[in-house]
Amino acid sequence: MNPIVPQTLIHRSVIQQVQTMPLKERKVVEKFLYKFGEIPTASGIIYEKIPESLDNNYRAVCITSSIYGVVKKPDRGNLYLMLCVSLQQSAYEWARDHRCLVNSYTGAIQVSGKLSEAQKTESMPDPFKQGIFANQDDRLLLKLGVPEDLLLWIKNVATADELSSVYYSLSETVYESLLRLAAGTPMETLLNEHSYDSLPVLVDTEDYSAAATNPLSLQSFVSGGDHSFREALRSPLEAWRVFLHPSQRVLVEKNWSGAVRVLGEAGTGKTVVILHRAKVLVERIYTQSSDRVLVTTFSRNLASDIRERLSEITEPEAFVRLDVVNLDQWLNGVLHKLEPTLQLLYDNDKKQELWKQAILNVHQSLTYSFLSEEWDRIILAQGILTLEDYLRASRAGRGKSLNEKARQEAWSVFQAYREILRTERYIEPADAMRLVRELIEKGEWSSPYRSVVVDEAQDMGIQALKLLSVLAGLDHENNLMIAGDSHQRIYPRKTSLSICGINIRGRSRKLKLSYRTPEEIRKFAIRLLEGLPVDDLDDGFDTSSETIALRKGTKPEILNYINSNAEVEGIAERIMMLPKEALKDSCLVARTSKQLHEYEQQLNNLGVLTYRLPRQNTDDRTKQGLRIATMHRVKGLEFEHIFIAGVNKGIVPMGAALTDEQDLQERSLFYVALTRAKTSVIVSSCGKPSDYLL
Repeated sequence: MNPIVPQTLIHRSVIQQVQTMPLKERKVVEKFLYKFGEIPTASGIIYEKIPESLDNNYRAVCITSSIYGVVKKPDRGNLYLMLCVSLQQSAYEWARDHRCLVNSYTGAIQVSGKLSEAQKTESMPDPFKQGIFANQDDRLLLKLGVPEDLLLWIKNVATADELSSVYYSLSETVYESLLRLAAGTPMETLLNEHSYDSLPVLVDTEDYSAAATNPLSLQSFVSGGDHSFREALRSPLEAWRVFLHPSQRVLVEKNWSGAVRVLGEAGTGKTVVILHRAKVLVERIYTQSSDRVLVTTFSRNLASDIRERLSEITEPEAFVRLDVVNLDQWLNGVLHKLEPTLQLLYDNDKKQELWKQAILNVHQSLTYSFLSEEWDRIILAQGILTLEDYLRASRAGRGKSLNEKARQEAWSVFQAYREILRTERYIEPADAMRLVRELIEKGEWSSPYRSVVVDEAQDMGIQALKLLSVLAGLDHENNLMIAGDSHQRIYPRKTSLSICGINIRGRSRKLKLSYRTPEEIRKFAIRLLEGLPVDDLDDGFDTSSETIALRKGTKPEILNYINSNAEVEGIAERIMMLPKEALKDSCLVARTSKQLHEYEQQLNNLGVLTYRLPRQNTDDRTKQGLRIATMHRVKGLEFEHIFIAGVNKGIVPMGAALTDEQDLQERSLFYVALTRAKTSVIVSSCGKPSDYLL
């Protein structure tokens, strides 16, 4: 008979605890956890009873002379749970103050702290206090995961802030659910999102092995022998990416009947969903050696980051069937194969030169700026090839109206410009996308992909989305997942999925919990866009009313200085207050490259080491110093501390007499910069501050 192989689960708090340790100790602890994760019964791992612990099965394991782990050993079965790693005294105190049980209602493994004596006193009924959960059905609260001995206290909680004060007395899943319930999310919605109806009717509270497979357990635990556990230890970000929320897990693992749209504000985990969806597609759904999946986005930097993360969480034999690339780079490679003499035109100086030639060739009264924008926003976006189509085309949002004569005048320039492009063997990206799509539609070229996954879709234009739809194949299972957030649209490319032929009816979901940005920073950022028409990537509008942040924090600090020298000195003073090791996790952000260069030089002169994030590559974590970047460059990134400098009138927003669309774009860019922060934000200006700060 084969011996039973022991299994291990590591609680997410362990990963967070390891992150705070000095590097030397951390390496020793990581090595021990790898060993424990693979063979918890290995020689050298000694289990000792813990005096006065809440659970008779808690055991202490010595990792170093001062650091201990708390393990729940199995009474029956073969599952070992690593619950805490800390200094010996702290580990023992944890064991005396925390419980690890199988919830009798949900069947999930829960770790929660016991109530203090003061909290027990507060849980006594108070006729003068109406609890925010007082009218909730006890059975449903228990089904949501509230421990039975905390039910009375929870029913008497008066405010969400009071709830946050006992965050560590609840499991994270329960705390998040109660926070959303307090914010107005219906109980039925929460139960549906967590798939409680699919949980076992009869729960064996002693069967931890069965509970380990529960989706609610997987939100708090990761297998010690899993490849992703090692990656989770690398940084807090990786831990966040390993533990999927049930609402994320449904998106990732469901067998969808067609295209799916995923919405969510900054920090709600859209990229996490994209990562794990791509992993599931190549590891579970499209598993043949010829099956390929395209994972794409607008930004080259974000594509590089996604590729790196996918290589870490995906099995190597499956990863080779993923094409992870930003769309322009993919287009360049395909165009080189299909039309090797054509060259994609990106250079703005070259574009302007060719436009001037076209305008000189045609006698007309329209300006270069108007014509080039009309070309980008109307001709290329709508794929217009004839004057007749242009005369019929909608120009909604363009402001200046054009009668038939003016359109004919403009068209003569467009024809001249297109002829010059043809002669010079250039093609604009949007036209190239249209060309490739038409080749697929005519059957002259075949898409190599079984499925396409798209992140940051709000920055994709009409031709890009039409191409991706055709590459994915129309109306078959699991063909297309599109994630985006129009609050973060920083380029003028508003469109709708339905116009692009993408049907998401009945297959749209929104992530409503912000993991990254504390509530105070999130509220400050979203206020920039309050009351403005933010679309939902289709034909409706997106609102922020349902989104909440899991964590509380501090409000952004707004500072104004008399001049730029005083501002830089003030910023330097704040930066120097940070621990040296925190500089790599902090970033100074400015609106323009010119501003950034000036701040970089001045900070260096004041003794602050800086590292400018490269335009086309990911952050090199071996480089020391404060990260510095433009607002555009930090998109898709995150840092503990954000310093947004030079938020002056005339700079943020850029220019004067902005159109409504330009104003929305500038506000979105500022929103992006603010929501990169995980802990704190300082916004500074000199002289007259931006109107956005008033």
